[in-house]
Amino acid sequence: MKVAHTQSTSNGITLTDIVRKRVELKQKITLQKEKITNTSTELFAPLSSFSSGKSYMNYFKNSINILNGAILGYKLMTKFRKFFHKKG
Repeated sequence: MKVAHTQSTSNGITLTDIVRKRVELKQKITLQKEKITNTSTELFAPLSSFSSGKSYMNYFKNSINILNGAILGYKLMTKFRKFFHKKG
């Protein structure tokens, strides 16, 4: 496909259409970058009221849930190993 520097109306796409689409896409990309940076700052921002007792309790509950998940995973792994490695 040969690119001409003149505007072409035979296929309905002109150079101005391409330029306008490019500008629109650049604007969308900058909006997405802003959304990504805002989300990342919200995710990695320090907790504002971590010194309260309620925050400590939530931290403790999350820690216990992670520990319970690890224990459950270990138990499931050992049961599956026993099930698949039966010799008979």
